Amino acid sequence: MRGSIQKRGPGTWRISLELDRDPQTGRRRRRWETFHGTKRDAEARLAQLIHEFETGLAVEPSRLTVADWLQQWLAQRAPHLRPTTYERYAEVVRLHLVPALGRFQLQGLRPVQVQSLYGRWMAEGAAPLTIRKYHQVLHKAFEDACRLQVIARNPAAYAELPQPRAARKVGPLRREEVGAIVAALRQAPAVYRAAGMLLLYTGMRRGEALGLQWEDIDLGAGTIAVRRARLRTAKGEVVGSPKTSSGNRVVPIHPTLLDELAAWRRVQLEERLAAGPAWKGGEWVLARAGGPVSPWSLSTWWTGFAKRAGVDARLHDLRHTAATLMAAAGVPPRVLAEMLGHARASFTLDVYAGSPALHDLREAAEQLGAAIERAARA
Repeated sequence: MRGSIQKRGPGTWRISLELDRDPQTGRRRRRWETFHGTKRDAEARLAQLIHEFETGLAVEPSRLTVADWLQQWLAQRAPHLRPTTYERYAEVVRLHLVPALGRFQLQGLRPVQVQSLYGRWMAEGAAPLTIRKYHQVLHKAFEDACRLQVIARNPAAYAELPQPRAARKVGPLRREEVGAIVAALRQAPAVYRAAGMLLLYTGMRRGEALGLQWEDIDLGAGTIAVRRARLRTAKGEVVGSPKTSSGNRVVPIHPTLLDELAAWRRVQLEERLAAGPAWKGGEWVLARAGGPVSPWSLSTWWTGFAKRAGVDARLHDLRHTAATLMAAAGVPPRVLAEMLGHARASFTLDVYAGSPALHDLREAAEQLGAAIERAARA
C-alpha cells in the first residue's frame, strides 16, 4: 500500500492512500483525508492510516466484505506460513474464493451461500478433492475471523462436502518394485543415485534431503541432522525450516547408505577439485559443479527414471515406502514418528510420551535397511 501527502494551505494537508484494486472490477481504489497540523504530524497520520488499512482496523466489521477479509487474513497469516503454503493459499483466494464470494458482506454470509457455491463448483466439473482443498482455506479464514470476533460463527463449518472419488493408488512400493528401484539406482548418475538412496533409506521429504549440507552429516557417528529444507516457490528456490517443528531431528544412517554417501562424497570432491573457482555447488550434499540440485530437476529426473525402471511411483512414494517397511518390521509408532519427523497424533507422536532414544532410532534404520535389501535380493 502506498500513500502521499500534499499541502493544501497553511497547516492543512491532503493525505492520499492507494488501496488494493477492487477484486471484482480490477479498478484502482483511493482514500483521502484532510489533516490539520505540521508536516511531521501529517506523515505520522499517513503511517497510522496505512497500518490501519493493512490490519483491517480502518474498516468497520459490518462493512467488511469477504474479499476484504480474505486479503487481510492472508497478510496476517503470511509470517506464520511456509512460502509454498502461503502461495497455495493466495492462489486459492485469488482465483476461486474472491471471484465467487468476495462481493458479499462478511457478517452477512450464510452457510446456504457456501453450500450453493460448492454445488456450483461440482456442476462445473471440479473434482471433490479440489473443492475440499478450497474449503480448507475458506474454513480456516473464517475460523480466524471468529477467533478475532469479527464474525459470530463460521459459515463454512456447516457446509456439506462432496465425497472424494477413488483416486490413483498413492503409497508404498511393492517388494518387487523396491528391488527394481535399488537395481536401477546402481546405474543412475552419481548425484541422483545418492539422492534416491538417501530418500529410500531415511524416508526424508524431498526438501529436507535437498537442504542437507555436509556439516549435517557425521559419517563417523553415522547420523544426519535435518535442520533445513530447500523448497521451490513461484519466486524461485528458498531455504527454510523443515515442514514441522518435529522435522528438526537426527536420523541414523544405515551402513549401506553410509557407504553410498561416502562414495558420493569422494565423487563430489573430485568434481569440485576439477571445477576449481567455477564450483557453484557450495557445501550442499546434493550438488554438482553448476550448483545444487533443484527440487524441480530432482522430480523431473525421478519421473523418467521410474518409468525406465518399470515402476509407477512418485518421488514422494519413497517416503511412504520407508514408513511402511519400518512399520511392517515392528518399529514402534513413537519411533516411526520421530524417524519421519511427523508432528501429529495421526502418526502416533502424541500418543506416546517422551522422545525415542538414538538407539531405538538406529534400530529402526537397521530394520528399514534390512527390508530394502531383502527386496533388492529378491
